[in-house]
Order: sequence, then C-alpha cells, then structure tokens
Amino acid sequence: MPILHRQSFRRTHRALTGRSAAARGAACRRVAASRRRAAVRRTATSSRTALRSAAVALLASLALLAAPPRELLSPPGRTVLHLAGATVTVTYHRPKMRNPKPPHAPRLIFGPGTKYLVPFGQVWRLGANQATTLIASAPIVLAGRHLAAGTYTLFAIPDPSHWALIISKKTGEWGIPYPGRQFDLARETIPAHHTARKIDPFTISFRRTGSHSAQLRFAWDHTMAAASLRVE
Repeated sequence: MPILHRQSFRRTHRALTGRSAAARGAACRRVAASRRRAAVRRTATSSRTALRSAAVALLASLALLAAPPRELLSPPGRTVLHLAGATVTVTYHRPKMRNPKPPHAPRLIFGPGTKYLVPFGQVWRLGANQATTLIASAPIVLAGRHLAAGTYTLFAIPDPSHWALIISKKTGEWGIPYPGRQFDLARETIPAHHTARKIDPFTISFRRTGSHSAQLRFAWDHTMAAASLRVE
C-alpha cells in the first residue's frame, strides 16, 4: 500500500476507533445514570410505602385509644388469705350471669338439665377460661383433706344441697376439658345453700373463722358453697 494511503487509513481508523470508544463511554454513562435513577425511584417508593404503613399503624393506634374500653366477658380474679404465717392464694376467672351473646339476657346458672349454665351433677371448672388454681405456702387442711405446700387445681360438681370439691394435682391447664379422675388428689363433700342476696359475677373469697381456720367460699347467683380450711 502506498505511504499516503496507509497514513489516510490510519487517520480514518483512529477517528472511527475514537468515536466508537466515545460512544461506548457515553452508553456506559447512560446505563449508569439510568441505574442510579432506578435506585433513587426504588428508595423513594420504599420510603413512601414505609410512611404509609407507619401512618396506618398510627391511625389504628389512635382509633384504639379513642374507642371505649372493651368489657371482659370473664375478668380475672384473685383472692389471698394470710393465716397463721401461711399464705393461700386462689386465682380464677369471673363469669357473669349476663349472656355475652345478644340479646344479653340473664342466664340460668345452677340447676338440673342442659338449659342451665352449670348443670347439677357435672364437673365445673369453678369459673371460666383457665383452670382455677390454689397455691399454699405451707401445709393446710382443705375440706378435711391434708395438703402439702404447693399448687393445686380446683373443680367442683354442684348439687342443690352440697358440692363435691375436686382437688387435682394436674396444674397449668385450660379449665376444660376436665383432665380426669386419674389426676384427682381428693374429692370432698362441702355444704351449699341458697342465699337471699344475688351474687354476680362468680366470686371466690376467704372468711376467717379462727386464728388458724377459715372458709373458702364459692358464690354465684343465689348459691354459696363453702369449704373449711385450716393451717397446720
């Protein structure tokens, strides 16, 4: 190839190569800029989503604060006896006579047959929700049964003039179903009677009868049953 032609070819090649490199650089810069804009858009979208979520959560919290407090159907209860250096605590839940379902009419509590909330002759959890628990810090005698210090679950079988108080060694369970007689530590008969005054909701209480003795009372509607209790 003549020298002149070779020089012209080289200049043309360098020009084309330079323009191609410049074009590639420009293309790379455009891609990088596009990626940056996409990242910015994603960040902005994420921020807007987070802000919307926070706003929704805040509005929900404000709505809860503004709403009237919800009535508990069977609120928790706790009664404590300090006697002769011992502490006896009963924790339970307190159902009410009023039916929680519309039209909220009063329910029949104790009686024969399934139309009553607590039918005679059937095991009852002595409350609602979790099982009713008795904790004694020292040895006691409950309804004539000697109990070591510890935790027990209480059930009952109501009848018109007396109840069977069930002391179970199985603890920490839901109130129903009844775990079974194989877990019974004792079944003791306690007296029950009609009361002139209606008691609602269901109430468990202690009544001192001496320096080392008391009664553990179970009362609801017009019925009360009482178990003797003594600290050894």
